[in-house]
Amino acid sequence: MAGASVRSAAGFTLFTIGRFFYRESRLMNLLAAVAIGFLVLDPEQLLDASFQLSFLAVAFIGAFAVPLIERTSGPLAAALGDLGDPDRDLHLAAPVAQFRIEMRLLAETVQLWTRWPEKICAFAVTYPVRGAFYFYELILTSP
Repeated sequence: MAGASVRSAAGFTLFTIGRFFYRESRLMNLLAAVAIGFLVLDPEQLLDASFQLSFLAVAFIGAFAVPLIERTSGPLAAALGDLGDPDRDLHLAAPVAQFRIEMRLLAETVQLWTRWPEKICAFAVTYPVRGAFYFYELILTSP
């Protein structure tokens, strides 16, 4: 019988092989492939509570948490990169571009108050926001 750590290692290995060949990772397909592989090797695992709970937890994250993150904090967190470049705003969705503009204005306000360099002010604004997104995603994916 394979434990949860072996199932995790198998899933991570399959994910890494896919990323090595520049394939887009689809969590539910990966989860199904690992589950089928383990069930082919040992069909008795289907009745094991550890097997069921492992795949149920990952399926919940893949089906609900990942799409929610991709629609909410994911684009906003990605938009925080290179905040000083206003040309990037033109290629983003309107709410994401608005978020970038507001963050840039906040960084400029901090710069006017403190007289710090622009990069330090952008850092001082973006990293707390990135931390907030991190904790949001952590709470969303925690059991």
